[in-house]
Amino acid sequence: MWIALLAAAALFASDRLLKHLARQGKLTFSAANGHVVTTHHENSGMMFGLCKKQQTLTRYLPCVSLLAVLWYFLPHFSRRSTLSKAGIVLFTLGGISNIYDRIRRGSVTDYIRFPKLPVKKLARLIWNVADFMILLGALFTWIGTWKGK
Repeated sequence: MWIALLAAAALFASDRLLKHLARQGKLTFSAANGHVVTTHHENSGMMFGLCKKQQTLTRYLPCVSLLAVLWYFLPHFSRRSTLSKAGIVLFTLGGISNIYDRIRRGSVTDYIRFPKLPVKKLARLIWNVADFMILLGALFTWIGTWKGK
């Protein structure tokens, strides 16, 4: 479990650093023949840019959502599977990173694109490491909970 905690903390720190570099215009990277590129985008809405005009909602709904998820998953944390525990930690730290941006800056800094994906709608999306932590965390938690039954 300590390895999972250290990995999640390293991902959290790298997300904070990469967001800072993106805002400074110092994050330029392309890999895999342009399949992965960095950019800078400030998302003032929620996931996929939803609710951009409802700033109060976009600032505080993620906080309430994260607290609700933790309220549900933290009881009996020690009895959960290792995969589920790792998922909860990833989900929580990813959420905290994005919530911090939302409250402090009014938007979330995104910086990773996959412009050559065959599905154009997915190719237009811009992500950050915290987004991947949230997605993987939710997946790990779901699998770990499902397999634990």
